[in-house]
Amino acid sequence: MTPGLNTWLFSAMSVVFVAAALRPKRIFQFLTTLRPKSCTPTGNKVPPVLHHTLHKAQLKPGRLIIVGDVHGCAAEMMKLLEKLHYMPSNDNLIFTGDLVNKGPQAITVLDKVIEWKALSVRGNHDDSSLQRWFGYSAGNKSLKPQHAWVGDMTPQHVHALENLPFTISIPSYGISVVHAGLVPGLKYDQQDMWSMYKMRNIAKAQEVDVVTARDAVVKGTARAVGKDWYTAEKDAVGGKAWAEAWGGPFHIFFGHDAKRRLQLCPHATGLDTACVYGLQLTAAVIPPLSEFSAEALGELKTKLASGAPITREDLNVQIVSVEAAKAYMVPSLSTKAADVCKE
Repeated sequence: MTPGLNTWLFSAMSVVFVAAALRPKRIFQFLTTLRPKSCTPTGNKVPPVLHHTLHKAQLKPGRLIIVGDVHGCAAEMMKLLEKLHYMPSNDNLIFTGDLVNKGPQAITVLDKVIEWKALSVRGNHDDSSLQRWFGYSAGNKSLKPQHAWVGDMTPQHVHALENLPFTISIPSYGISVVHAGLVPGLKYDQQDMWSMYKMRNIAKAQEVDVVTARDAVVKGTARAVGKDWYTAEKDAVGGKAWAEAWGGPFHIFFGHDAKRRLQLCPHATGLDTACVYGLQLTAAVIPPLSEFSAEALGELKTKLASGAPITREDLNVQIVSVEAAKAYMVPSLSTKAADVCKE
């Protein structure tokens, strides 16, 4: 028997042994960790561009407007952009993902994103909705009431979701946008897809209980990423908010973590302020480089050239929010946010 076949058989037997000890749901969750890199964690095709870069020449001349998780809250999205006097022809509009699900007007949100030619990274709800649409279009019409809107998606909507990248980077500003988070010390092409749209916490491998970590990975609530880190959707392996561990060099804008709400860490800004749960929809607004003072622009360029971490102060970031009309999801979150990187 060849060494390669030996290795394959050992791996296959290991999977069978682990799966045999799990309930059916756990088997599915465990097997999703074994998906090839040609598939997203939900099982969809990986987008044509996993990590999208916007170069200076590709930017419109106006502001960068980065909006947190909309979740189908079209009225609040329109209210926020009206407050900002958003001009589609001039401003660069980017969403942190989770455009859809939970809220009442997912189709309207997709229509406006397409109309404006806005950009968004892929959120876990965007990806799971895409999976549901493929099942629906293949004849599985048993959508749950909260997902009934998926049946109204057009090929244009599907195309838009299929092409959402996992990150968007703008090197001239020294920023990236991701739905959930990034693992420190890893290049973008080494980042784990599940972590990029599911993680909230991160823990150093040497600080994690081995049995707890193994169980969390099998349950599908954590990932081992590289040699040094575990990422987790909640607190499955302990650790802390990943943004507290992020040291740059790019400043990261992200969503996903509604419980912690606005996170103002030194080198990462969390923008999911729980609109769908009745709280706020929030945007980070960055002026065009042409409006930076000569001194501020010079300092930013020096930092970018040296690889020094970028802060909100370097970018003249303004945080703007609007109140939600109501709580679309019950139960609503506590009005007290988790205490992470508050100013």
